Amino acid sequence: SGPLGSIAFLWLGFAAFGMGLVRVSRSRSPDETGLIWALWTGLGLIAFHSAVDFPLRQPQPALLAAFFLSGLSVLAIGGKKAKRESPVLRYAMVPLGLLFVILGTIGLRDQVALKTGFETSLAAMRLPQVDLREERLNRATEILEGIQYPLPETQDRWLYLSRVRLGLNDPDGALAALEEARKYRHNLALYQAWREYGQAIRSPKVVLDSVLGMIRYNPNWAGYHQEAAELWKLLGNETEAKRQEELAKKFKI
Repeated sequence: SGPLGSIAFLWLGFAAFGMGLVRVSRSRSPDETGLIWALWTGLGLIAFHSAVDFPLRQPQPALLAAFFLSGLSVLAIGGKKAKRESPVLRYAMVPLGLLFVILGTIGLRDQVALKTGFETSLAAMRLPQVDLREERLNRATEILEGIQYPLPETQDRWLYLSRVRLGLNDPDGALAALEEARKYRHNLALYQAWREYGQAIRSPKVVLDSVLGMIRYNPNWAGYHQEAAELWKLLGNETEAKRQEELAKKFKI
């Protein structure tokens, strides 16, 4: 990340293109030219996807990008002989493809489980019957705890688990889930979950800490400043309460 990371990323991209361009200009083999174009296309698609998302956070695109770059490097260094003799280019395609299919299947399964667990817990919270609500929340817990694959898209399971465990009147379990979520998530959703936990255990200090965290992510939201002011008053700090009230008035629409 940052300027150095951007420079390194751009250098890597231009170097990959340059290696392929050199080989294409020197190659007299249609097979080698086709292979270079295939590697270029793969890298280009990943780069295009990176313009709108963060695919390299996931293992499949990251492994593919490494394979494409390795292929271009091998061809650039060894040329036609490398294409003919390299075990990486010659034998790795089938097992690598199977690995991607397996990883993709597991990742898709866990993302479906995340969605199912979230929707199950959401529906359970609306049930008026206590026994039925508890049964559905326990089912949501089983689904969410069954997610093991470390994808960024499934790390929100810890936030969902904290809410489910609060619904089951298990504040200790909710706290454990939030501590896990803190390892992966540092955003507004994390502090919102901490606020729910603080409200459930009736701790103004925990709620205040979470609201101050939310202010760091959205400093111009008047509602957060007003909530912080009320909490500071509750904790006996009139100076901070007044400062937050002034900020709330400043940003109020």
